[in-house]
Amino acid sequence: MDEELRNREEKDYLNRIESKSENYSLEKFHDKRHTFGTIAIIHNDKDKSAQQTYSDYKTRGQVEMMIDTLKNVVDADKTYMQNQQTLEGWMFVNLIALKWYYQILNLLKKHELNKKFSPADFLSFLAEVKMVKINDNWQRAEVIKKNMTLMQKLGILHIT
Repeated sequence: MDEELRNREEKDYLNRIESKSENYSLEKFHDKRHTFGTIAIIHNDKDKSAQQTYSDYKTRGQVEMMIDTLKNVVDADKTYMQNQQTLEGWMFVNLIALKWYYQILNLLKKHELNKKFSPADFLSFLAEVKMVKINDNWQRAEVIKKNMTLMQKLGILHIT
């Protein structure tokens, strides 16, 4: 039973009754109401409970989000690789990029900044931070205030 799904299905059915869609009636609504919010899943693992199976099913959305991130943020939907070795290297680099993306997302969530900034925003800010070599010493170049404030909030930049 998924209460959110149940509410959406009930609302959809009632909207169809209201718009006088064919084969929808209040009588049929009451007959079907007990099925709203239920999902039938067939699996072959006898040791898993219904709750475990449903939890596994719900993780598919997370996998789809990761694939979407690879395609749209990391731009990893085309390989152009010519041999097995470079393909494996390409896949490894994209796996690391995906891991970093989710670490950044979790950092933004931890500091409640994910409503204001996306990981892509954060990376674009971070790309503006430059190091310069002056008299054989590496120093951070000037950072704009907005980027400095964000990095301080996330605890990754300390001003000395």
